[in-house]
Amino acid sequence: LGTSELQTRRSAGNKMEIKDFEIKRFPLTALSLEHVNNALEKHGSPKIDGVIGADILKKHNAIIDYKGKAIYLK
Repeated sequence: LGTSELQTRRSAGNKMEIKDFEIKRFPLTALSLEHVNNALEKHGSPKIDGVIGADILKKHNAIIDYKGKAIYLK
């Protein structure tokens, strides 16, 4: 995410829900995306709230439909 100087926090026992998809009791790493959002804002792009890691995408057989602006997880 652009720098090795990030302060992070680990959290366990989390739950993620996206429509009918749900993951229970998984660990995550939280960090500020302020520097990313500042860069996006300078380019006229919308801010982001978070990033779903490749570990989740791979484990749940993600299909990303860029044209349809959708993500499918199993």
